[in-house]
Amino acid sequence: MGRLLIIVICFAFFPTLTWAHHPGHGSSGARLTQYQGLKTKPASRAFFSYDLAVLDASIGEVHSFTVGGEWAFHKRFSALIGIPITTIRHDFAANQTGLGDIAVGGRFLIHDNEKTFSFASLAFEIPTGDENDGLGRGSLGTRIDLLGGLNLGEWSIFVSPGINFGWDSPHEPVINVTGGTSTPRFLEKIYFSLAFSNQIFAASDVFKNGSFKTYLEPQINWVVDKNEKLTLSVLTRVSIMDELERKSTVTLTSTSNSLLNDIKWSVGLGASYQF
Repeated sequence: MGRLLIIVICFAFFPTLTWAHHPGHGSSGARLTQYQGLKTKPASRAFFSYDLAVLDASIGEVHSFTVGGEWAFHKRFSALIGIPITTIRHDFAANQTGLGDIAVGGRFLIHDNEKTFSFASLAFEIPTGDENDGLGRGSLGTRIDLLGGLNLGEWSIFVSPGINFGWDSPHEPVINVTGGTSTPRFLEKIYFSLAFSNQIFAASDVFKNGSFKTYLEPQINWVVDKNEKLTLSVLTRVSIMDELERKSTVTLTSTSNSLLNDIKWSVGLGASYQF
C-alpha cells in the first residue's frame, strides 16, 4: 500500500478519527480520538486532534482534544498512546471539563502486498476520566479492531469490524462495523475517503440489545510536505439511520450521561507527523 489509508471507526477520526463514545457503567465514557496511523503500517509519529460531536435530541455537545504518539519498535509492531481532554456542554446542566480515559495499546501488521492488506489493533482504556461527570467509563475498557482491504489500482476498499467492552460488570459490549473506499491522490497532495459505519449495542443496560445507529463518514486529507511526513485531515460524521432504542424499564433525563453515546453529527480536525 503506497499511501495512507484513512478509516473512520468508531472512531471513530483518523488522522484524526474518533474512537466513538464507549459506554460506561453508569456513564457514556469519554470520547477518544486517534489518527489515521491506526490503519497504516507501524511507524513512529506524533498526532493531535480536535473533535466536536453534536448530540441528538438537543442534549448538548462534546469537545475533545487529544495528543498522542506511536512508536514503531518493529516493522510489524508499534505501541500507541492517546491522552484526551474533554469538555461536555450540556444544554440542561453545568458544563464539565477534564481528563478523559487514556488509551494505550498497539498495532500489528498482519499482511500487506500490492493487492491486499490487513491489520489488527488492541487498546486498553485506563479509567482516568471522572465517571460521574461523563468523562470516563469508570473501569478498565478494551477495544479490539481488525481491518482488511483490497487495492484496486489507486483505489482501495476496506472493511473494519471491532468491539469495545468494559472489564467490570455490566460489560456493555459495543460492536462497530465500518466499510468504505479510499481514493487516489489528486494534485499529488489530496485524497479522500468515504465510509459507512454501524454502532451496535450488543448487551447494554440502557439501550435495547441489537439497536444501532448508522453514520456516513466522508474525510479529506492533505499531505503537506514533499517528504510526506505531515498530514492534515478533516472528517465529518452524520447519522443517516437511527434505530437506537432504550429499554422500556430505563428512565433517562436530559442530563443522563448515557445520552452522550447518541451522536447526531460530528466534525474532526487532525494532524499527524511521521518521524
